[in-house]
Amino acid sequence: MKLKSSWFTIIIATGIVLAFNLPKIISQPVDDTAVKKPAMIRILSYQNTDDGYAFTYPSSWFRQKGAGYPVSVLFITSAEFSETPASLSVLKIKLDEPPMSLDAFSDATLRQLKQDSKKLKFITSEPTQWAGQTGYRVVLTSTTADNHPLQTAQVWTIHGDSVYLISFSGSPESYAKYQAAAEKTMISFQFLN
Repeated sequence: MKLKSSWFTIIIATGIVLAFNLPKIISQPVDDTAVKKPAMIRILSYQNTDDGYAFTYPSSWFRQKGAGYPVSVLFITSAEFSETPASLSVLKIKLDEPPMSLDAFSDATLRQLKQDSKKLKFITSEPTQWAGQTGYRVVLTSTTADNHPLQTAQVWTIHGDSVYLISFSGSPESYAKYQAAAEKTMISFQFLN
């Protein structure tokens, strides 16, 4: 089964590109319901009935409007709490040629990434359980176009005829600061159908 190699690169690279462009993204308006400076960080719920998933996230993170396909939703950590924000995004991409196994998709994605980018260094690359089903997890480091270090954690699975991917990216400092909260958000992800 031959797949378009660009989809593999898009899926993984979107999380990386979002992190590269955080200064531009942050300057755009955030969700009006975002709390500017909460006295206590609460856990909020996000539900996307169009794309069929839900998860929880810290109230200090802001939802970015208008991220655009294939990004289903994008959250930015508050600049008030960190000098270098991090991002968490969810992507949903309909597969052109279903059915495809998770193993085949993961193998092709990883092979394409290794071929397309010599700047990526994999820290972790392994099967996992995510959203109640088998998924795949990678943690990697890379550098931005202007040579700043970046760390990214991504988990993906195939649900129905689509790939769902959640990506958390930031500078090494912001990644370390928000990693626990991002992991809780990733673990809370569930499909609605």
